Amino acid sequence: MSEFLAVSNGSKDESSPNKSLRDKAYTLLMERVSSIREFGSYVFWKNEERRNKYLND
Repeated sequence: MSEFLAVSNGSKDESSPNKSLRDKAYTLLMERVSSIREFGSYVFWKNEERRNKYLND
C-alpha cells in the first residue's frame, strides 16, 4: 500500500528528472500565458469586456 501512496504523491527528491521537467514546462507555459494576456489586453483596449478577460487574476 505504501508503494501506491509513494507513486501517487510523486517523488520527494528535489533532483528528480520528472520534477525538473514539470517545473520547466510550467515555467514555459506561464511565460506564454503571460504574453497572451499582455497582448490580448493591448489588442482589446477599446472593448472593456474583452480586455478584462485578458487581465491577470
